[in-house]
Amino acid sequence: DYAQHRYFDQSVDAELACWPDDIKSVTNVYSTWHYQDNCYNPTGFTCPNPPPGHMWTALNQSIAKVGDGAVAEAERSFWLSFLIHLVGDAHQPLHVTTLYDATFPDGDLAGNHFYIYYEGKQYRLHAMCDDALDSTVAPHTWLPRPVSSN
Repeated sequence: DYAQHRYFDQSVDAELACWPDDIKSVTNVYSTWHYQDNCYNPTGFTCPNPPPGHMWTALNQSIAKVGDGAVAEAERSFWLSFLIHLVGDAHQPLHVTTLYDATFPDGDLAGNHFYIYYEGKQYRLHAMCDDALDSTVAPHTWLPRPVSSN
């Protein structure tokens, strides 16, 4: 329930965009809102049903709630945060795709089972894409998360 969570400074766009990821440390209620995995099978491998994601449902609900003047301001700020965030997630290919092939017959879990080695360290492909400017990958570009201490 949106009313149970601490809200951010509504004037800061970066906080709006990051908040849906930041609350994952508090609750998993919204975890399936961040993805909609579709089967990617370039070799014609049979795709079982991918994990159930609810990104498109959450995105449509966010659009409706943000545009509804009858919805309370606090609740609209919650939905605006998800709207901004989910538009970003929808443009990250590993939030909408899972690879199925001979190497990953059960799927690569949206790149979470696909590893990249960089400077002698192992990274999950999905995490590298999500955290492209993270201090562990590109320390010279690191910026603190707006809600990192909350």
